[in-house]
Amino acid sequence: MKLDRLAEVIAGHRALPLLVPLAAVLWSGLALCHEAAAPPDLNDSIVHAGLTRAVLGEWAEGRSGLDPWVADWAFGYPVLRHYQPASYLCTAAVTVLLPGDVDPARVLDVLTWLGLCLHPLLLYAAARWAGVDPWTAGLAGGLSCLVQSP
Repeated sequence: MKLDRLAEVIAGHRALPLLVPLAAVLWSGLALCHEAAAPPDLNDSIVHAGLTRAVLGEWAEGRSGLDPWVADWAFGYPVLRHYQPASYLCTAAVTVLLPGDVDPARVLDVLTWLGLCLHPLLLYAAARWAGVDPWTAGLAGGLSCLVQSP
């Protein structure tokens, strides 16, 4: 009898399944806070920060930023013609919108941290949009933080 009442209460609260991915967002934010504060990774981060700086340089010259010439690659190469530019355009836009002189590499680190933290919530939203029931979507979002890696 008490279990039936508990099931009714749980079924009546539509926002309750959302608490699972929200808890995962909080957990991810705390567990991955070193991503936003860590020194730059000398492997991929150098390339990503360089491409963001190339977009910023293009914008400073009044161009679109979609086709910068990146001199760091061999004798130069238009990387963004063949590589997805959205993350570099977003990072450059956030860098421009922030007050003061902000390092694009640090902005990239913070945006990476934010993306990793919000992943459970975005997975929940995508699953709900696809028609998955709330509890399955909530558990999928909540458990996703256990399988992601920076």
